Amino acid sequence: MAAATELTFCRRLQPFTPPQTNETNFRQWTTGSPYYSMLVVSEVLGSSNSSQIVDLTGGGSDTTNQYNPAYAVYEDGLAARVVLFNFASDASGANDATTVLDLTGLDSVPASVQVRYLRADSVADQSNVTWAGQTLGSADFESDGTLRGTRANLTAPCDTEAKSCTIKMYAPSVAIVFLTDKSYTDSTPADGAVVEYTLTAGGPGATNTRVAPEVLETSNGHGGSQWTVKLGSTSNEQKYTFNAAIGRVSAGGAALALVTAALGAAVVLL
Repeated sequence: MAAATELTFCRRLQPFTPPQTNETNFRQWTTGSPYYSMLVVSEVLGSSNSSQIVDLTGGGSDTTNQYNPAYAVYEDGLAARVVLFNFASDASGANDATTVLDLTGLDSVPASVQVRYLRADSVADQSNVTWAGQTLGSADFESDGTLRGTRANLTAPCDTEAKSCTIKMYAPSVAIVFLTDKSYTDSTPADGAVVEYTLTAGGPGATNTRVAPEVLETSNGHGGSQWTVKLGSTSNEQKYTFNAAIGRVSAGGAALALVTAALGAAVVLL
């Protein structure tokens, strides 16, 4: 039980969890929820380097929208994206919601907007998470670091006369609504930007790379217990007792909560 608790606690803090035995095992890593939140935040901010984030729900002591916070992203003074949340932890569909975006402040509204979703069955899920329909593993210890599946570029209808768009919010989910083609392009990796290499041999134990055990055990994690300052290790020598501050962060380690924390920090910085 202690080992399982320790593994769960660490997974909430780390974007990756290595295999429990041989770290060179094929598709044996776990990609945790913090990694998915990084993907979402990177697309929320885009590549313009001019993003400004505004909390649309008041923040602070306002608890009326605690399950449905919303943020607007401006670039060069113009609305570029809207980020919507549905924290209702119910995958049955009973708590799915519909959000109507009032875009009367824009000069024009398109007939539809593009939307990408971060989804899971529960806000507490640490695996089987999808971003834009893709996942790095639907269970523990099956990731090889590449997204699987086809990227889902969904659209939501807009009323050009009323200047509003209707966005479906699954429970639970995070949605990025791209208000312009440029904002969508700025958040989408260019073709060829991510280089993937095909394995020359596939399957468990197929790699020809070998490291002498005596070299690995003294180099991994800055030498394990040989260092006065514990810098981190995957070896058995180091055990950590996390302080209360880190413990509070880990309690909200699921992807949805981490996205909110990151965007909230950006609002504070503004």
